[in-house]
Amino acid sequence: LQFLYLIVHSPPLPPPSRRPLKMDSARQIEQMKQFILSEAKEKAEEITTKSQNEAYAWKMDESKKLKDDIEQGCAKELEQHKTEKRVEQANKLKVQRDRVLAARAEAVETLKKNAVQQMVALTNNSGKYTPLLRGLIVQAAAAVSVEGQKTTATVRCRQQDQAMVQQNLNAVTSVTLTLDSTPLDDKALGGVIVTAQQGKIICNNTLKHRLENCMEELMPVLRDGLFA
Repeated sequence: LQFLYLIVHSPPLPPPSRRPLKMDSARQIEQMKQFILSEAKEKAEEITTKSQNEAYAWKMDESKKLKDDIEQGCAKELEQHKTEKRVEQANKLKVQRDRVLAARAEAVETLKKNAVQQMVALTNNSGKYTPLLRGLIVQAAAAVSVEGQKTTATVRCRQQDQAMVQQNLNAVTSVTLTLDSTPLDDKALGGVIVTAQQGKIICNNTLKHRLENCMEELMPVLRDGLFA
């Protein structure tokens, strides 16, 4: 009964207040605003960080490319420099070798000229040249003779030697020799060329030919004597 009495006789409740609802809404809006701003800030920081990382990666990549280009350029220049040095060294060696070869050739040519001069002096000395020429005729005739056959051969010599050769043709008995009227050039220096079997067998026994053969055979000895 008391409970019913209180319900009946209690003063009416005041109408609900609108102000707390407005404050809650403003707080919620503020919270949403802060949340959005925080999300935006985080997103902006994420984008900034990503951009910075990408920029850093691009910078490192470009730096590496630049470094590689510089290293390749330096390596190329170094290799080119080495090649140029090798070429320069090879050219120097070639020049030095050519000088040595030229000096050797000149020395050999000088030696040959001296030998030629001595031969010219020898051919002008009939006392020494006559027995030498006779021996050259006999030697050449023996070279063209065919064993068991009668051999005929012609002898060519310098014009100034024809009389001397004619006098010594009889020194050979194994081969019938005749003097060829066509003289040899003075460059032959002396000696004879004997031809048999219609030109199939030829013995060049001129002093020039013998000198050339002698120098060729003795060239190693000459080099050792001249350039050792």
